[in-house]
Amino acid sequence: MSNTQQDLKAALPAIRALQKRAADLEAQLTEPIAVVSMACRLPGGIGTPEAFWELLVSGGDAVGGLPDRWRGLDLYDPDPEAVGKSYAREGGFLDDVEDFDAGFFGVSPREAVSMDPQQRLVLEASWEALERAGIRPE
Repeated sequence: MSNTQQDLKAALPAIRALQKRAADLEAQLTEPIAVVSMACRLPGGIGTPEAFWELLVSGGDAVGGLPDRWRGLDLYDPDPEAVGKSYAREGGFLDDVEDFDAGFFGVSPREAVSMDPQQRLVLEASWEALERAGIRPE
């Protein structure tokens, strides 16, 4: 038997093991995925996946005027180059971003004020997704 044949014969078990591993990985990629819950906070007062779906089905628009938290600020300028101003009068804004139950999440009021609003929203939406899935907090 030549060296080439011996090398091929020696490599065959490794090739078979790699083929099995590749087949196992491909099977994992085609496994079904189960979505057990979801939650969202979106512009236009959308606070549930059902409300989001209704907006999509109806062809609705979630763009609206400036939120109350920005009222009284002199932000508008028709010149898009104006520094510190906006030439848009409408946008996609989330409602009630300042409403956060810090105590519920074990966050001190002082810490809650310094948190990024996105962090607070992620906490709220994550908790809601767990609730909707029936997953116990423990």
